Amino acid sequence: PGSAGGPSLAGAPAAPPLEEETRAVARTAGRYASKLICPLTGRLFEDAVITTCCGTSFSQGALQDALRMRGACPECNTAAASVRTIPNRLLREAVAAARRKDGEESAAEPPAVATTAGGAPAVSTTPPAPPTRPPPDESAVVVKVEGGERKRPREEA
Repeated sequence: PGSAGGPSLAGAPAAPPLEEETRAVARTAGRYASKLICPLTGRLFEDAVITTCCGTSFSQGALQDALRMRGACPECNTAAASVRTIPNRLLREAVAAARRKDGEESAAEPPAVATTAGGAPAVSTTPPAPPTRPPPDESAVVVKVEGGERKRPREEA
């Protein structure tokens, strides 16, 4: 049965997009150093830039959106028309390094191990089956011929 907060998990509708976005931001923020997280998106910087008005770094696209919507720098309220940016190359390199490291760590994780109902690793005691060969064709004989081998029908005696 559902609670005051909504329906039960069984048959519950998908989380609203904003709630999913909040969860994704929380997962991202928990994985990386706070200096690699854009203050506007809560995610790793994308094309990091520094504002010349206050020296704050933002993801370029997020800052452009904020300037359009607010008409001012989200940090110091300088008028949007006066806000200039320069690429934050060091921050871009740090984010790229963090992504590479994260990819290496993910690749280094061992594969999931099958477990028994009790949680113990499942181990097979049966040896793998040997490769199967088709049964021999006793109605033909392999004969060496120029350029290789060929099958010919067996002669009846």
